Amino acid sequence: DSQNMEYKAKKFDLRNKINIKTEYQIQDTYKSCYAYAGLDTIETYILLNYGKEYNFSEAHVEYMTSNLFYGTRNLNSGGNVFDVINYINSGNGPALESEVPNKVYEKEDLKLLENKAYTIIKKITPIQYENDTNIRENIKKYVVEKGALSAGIYFEPLNTNLYNKSTYSYINLTEETENHVVTIIGWDDNYPKENFPISNRPKDDGAYIVMAYWKEPKNDNIMYISYEDILIEKYTIGIDSCELY
Repeated sequence: DSQNMEYKAKKFDLRNKINIKTEYQIQDTYKSCYAYAGLDTIETYILLNYGKEYNFSEAHVEYMTSNLFYGTRNLNSGGNVFDVINYINSGNGPALESEVPNKVYEKEDLKLLENKAYTIIKKITPIQYENDTNIRENIKKYVVEKGALSAGIYFEPLNTNLYNKSTYSYINLTEETENHVVTIIGWDDNYPKENFPISNRPKDDGAYIVMAYWKEPKNDNIMYISYEDILIEKYTIGIDSCELY
């Protein structure tokens, strides 16, 4: 089985296998990385496993999972990938981005968000790899077979001790609180440790290729996060199965 060999490769990039669109948060308006990561995890799973391409609306997730509609969280207060999965499993989503574009909806526009849920996905069963002894191998297997994998990290991209902007390389060796969600879409075992900030250099080469949901000129939403980042392998959420109608 060729997939079995792919996860053993020194380098793998999901972008070479399926079409992955580059999308960014509406940075100024809401902390919606969880919606982007959750939907990318779901969209890539459906594309890899069913050959169907969808572009779901992050704005619809953000509003529907807030206390303006069916959730308990305040708008623009952040969320997690389980919010996205629960929103779909309860039938409140997903909506297509072509019908609910990603933008800020004022109070008088909120009715535009109603009755937009599509009956595409019947049920999503999530999977988590926590305190897993073969974590790196399992992450690689997951990405090859199932697509983008959501991962919670501590993210402070304006801190030059953590982020080398010229190489799009990120590493956090000390901060244990997650505040951002990315998706792992590949890896490079030989990614040079010298690409990381000199003040926080990892011991060894190697990095995950991630979609960071952080807009920068020319980075195409991609960052390299060192295998030695203390959170990147700790809080991962993927799709175990996804039944379509």
